[in-house]
Amino acid sequence: MWSLLGCFLLGAFLATGTCLQCEVCYGGGNNCTGEMKTCGAGQDTCIISLMEYSQPPVTITSVAKDCGSSSFCKIGAEEINLGSGMQVRSNIVCYKENQSGTVSLPVLPPPDTKPNGLQCPGCVGMFSTKCNAKPVACNGEETKCINIAGNVTVVQTIDVSFKGCANEASCTMIKLGPRTFAGISTDLATAECSAAVSTKAW
Repeated sequence: MWSLLGCFLLGAFLATGTCLQCEVCYGGGNNCTGEMKTCGAGQDTCIISLMEYSQPPVTITSVAKDCGSSSFCKIGAEEINLGSGMQVRSNIVCYKENQSGTVSLPVLPPPDTKPNGLQCPGCVGMFSTKCNAKPVACNGEETKCINIAGNVTVVQTIDVSFKGCANEASCTMIKLGPRTFAGISTDLATAECSAAVSTKAW
C-alpha cells in the first residue's frame, strides 16, 4: 500500500460515496488535522492510516486521513520486510464522520522478528522502477514475496521499486490498482505477490 516507503504506498487504498464528510490530511507523527471533504461515490467510511518506516537506527511514523471504502476495513495490519533492517508497516481504523471526536487512532502490533524459515528477494529502488535484489530472511507471518514497481505522486512524480517479504494483508492491498489517498497518488506498473520459499531452497 506508506515515509520513504511509508509515503509510497501511503496506505493509499480507496475507491470512490455518499454525502459523507471526512477529514483529509497527511503528516508526520501519530496524528494530523485537515479540512473536511465530501466523499465520492463508493466511499462509505472515513479512514485513518498509520504508517511506520524503519531503517535502523531511524524509525519514521506518519498518519493520513481521507474518505474510503469499508471493504478495506478488515484487511488488517500490513508488513513488508525489505532486508537490512528496513521494514514498512501500516494499519487503518475506519469510522463515520459523527465519530471523529471519539475514534481511536490505529495501532501497530509489536514487530515479530523471529525468522520463519522462508526467504524472498529484497531491495529498494528510489527514482527507479528496478532494484538489485538480495536474499531476505522472512519473519513471523511474512509468508509472501512482494514485488512492486511504479510511480508515486506527492508534489512531483517519482519512480519507485521494492521487493521483500510480506504478510497476506500487504498482498491484498496491492491488488487494488491505482489509487489516491490524502493527496498522494500511486500508479503501479508491477504489483505481484508469490509464495515465499524455504531458506533450504536457496
